Amino acid sequence: MPQAPIKDSPRPVYGDGPPPYAAIEVAFQNAADGVQLAGTLTVPRGTPNAPAVLLSQGLGLEPFDRDYTLPSAPARKSFLAIADALSRNGIVVLRLDDRGAGKSSGQKQLSSVQQLAGDLVVGVASRRRSLRSVRMTSHSSLRWPVFSPTLSSTSSGCLPDFAR
Repeated sequence: MPQAPIKDSPRPVYGDGPPPYAAIEVAFQNAADGVQLAGTLTVPRGTPNAPAVLLSQGLGLEPFDRDYTLPSAPARKSFLAIADALSRNGIVVLRLDDRGAGKSSGQKQLSSVQQLAGDLVVGVASRRRSLRSVRMTSHSSLRWPVFSPTLSSTSSGCLPDFAR
């Protein structure tokens, strides 16, 4: 029997109790393309110099918001759940809207891999003063091998790490 799509919850709950972190809206521009990008930075309270993770979406043509909201299951926000779990355990998390999704401008479908990698580099650079060390984890296992030359050559401190 097929399962019905998950409906939006009026108040998604991740973890127990109030979050022990601050969720900070961030915005910056990729000046190379004039694209405005937006996202959320979750910073655990009372953990100065916490390690950081950049959550990166796959290379598919469909743009996703920072929470990785799926049209077929809008209440299932996997990146929000991952960010919540990591930040509850002392890790700073930066997650971004793809070009053309959420509050980011541009069109992901018309962007090159290098342009998309540039968005990640600018995202990390824009938060460099508040981030000690940054690792990247991706929804798509193909993303890191494709992006690693761009990220490693332009963003010191952004180290490879990807989930399968």
